[in-house]
Amino acid sequence: MTFDSRELSVLRAVIEKGSVTAAAAALNVSQPAVSRTLQQIEEHIGIVLFRREKQRLHPTREFELLYADVVQASLPSRPLRGAPAISGRVGQAR
Repeated sequence: MTFDSRELSVLRAVIEKGSVTAAAAALNVSQPAVSRTLQQIEEHIGIVLFRREKQRLHPTREFELLYADVVQASLPSRPLRGAPAISGRVGQAR
């Protein structure tokens, strides 16, 4: 399961802002565009992402687990801090 950068931005904004309206404002897009993106993601992956209560969105447990994996997978890979020592490239060359 993969998400494009727009979908990741929408998911992140909704989590951080707590509502579709606030997420839309932060992303500088319309509220219906954010709602439509959430609906498309839910249909694509087959899980409910948020419980909707009084103009607020609360992430479901399934979404929290998925989001942690998605955020980790979307981070740029970088070498581990110990990588130079493991490869034997430590110290100064003279």
